[in-house]
Amino acid sequence: MTSIDFSEKIIKKLQFKATKRGILENELFLKKFINEFVSKNYNEKEILKFIEFIETIDEYELFSLIFKNKKLNLPHYKKFINDIQKFKKLKTSLGD
Repeated sequence: MTSIDFSEKIIKKLQFKATKRGILENELFLKKFINEFVSKNYNEKEILKFIEFIETIDEYELFSLIFKNKKLNLPHYKKFINDIQKFKKLKTSLGD
């Protein structure tokens, strides 16, 4: 299995995890975030860690992070929290 095959596989796994959320807004945002940011900027190790983050974070915490800019005290996932907030800010400024 090549590195590209593996990357495509883990992106698909991440997309699956992101679309199995309880809050529709979270699903829609994560799908866009994965397709437009994660798939282009994260390496395989970071993608696997992001999957762990998605599996760990509570729906309401995720919603508050994305839509209310709530700061979360999850030091192991600081990169993802910052990236999500930056991506949301960029999309909001562009009118997406």
